[in-house]
Amino acid sequence: MKIGLLLYEHCMPAGLMAFNDLLQASNRLSGKKLFETCLVGTSMKPVQCANQMVLTANSLLEETLLDVLLVPGMWTESPSQLPTLLAQHAKLIEQIRQLPEKTRVWSYCTGVCFFWLKVVVFAGNAPLSLGGWPMRSKKTTQM
Repeated sequence: MKIGLLLYEHCMPAGLMAFNDLLQASNRLSGKKLFETCLVGTSMKPVQCANQMVLTANSLLEETLLDVLLVPGMWTESPSQLPTLLAQHAKLIEQIRQLPEKTRVWSYCTGVCFFWLKVVVFAGNAPLSLGGWPMRSKKTTQM
């Protein structure tokens, strides 16, 4: 299973790294390569993440076939900040919308905002998960 760990400006990458460690431990304990992970982003330029961390994607989201995309959260103190923060990530949101139907989108924390944008605008029936609870998106013609 190929899992993309999404990097975007001001994301909180600690959860991505912890998740990656768990997947690598699973591979080691099983003696098999059950999971392959990669850091994906909208560019290959260094990404200024939260807490002064700078990370660089090793794959472009729009060019990488994934089974799963894990979307981390970002710091926000109020729901009123979300429209501005999401507007700053318009390119990323569009690339999430364009993912193949078979790609699962997993998210946690405020990354769920990106997740819901995929649910609301997704025209197919791709499998989705929120907080570990799988669900199916419904076809929709309006936001």
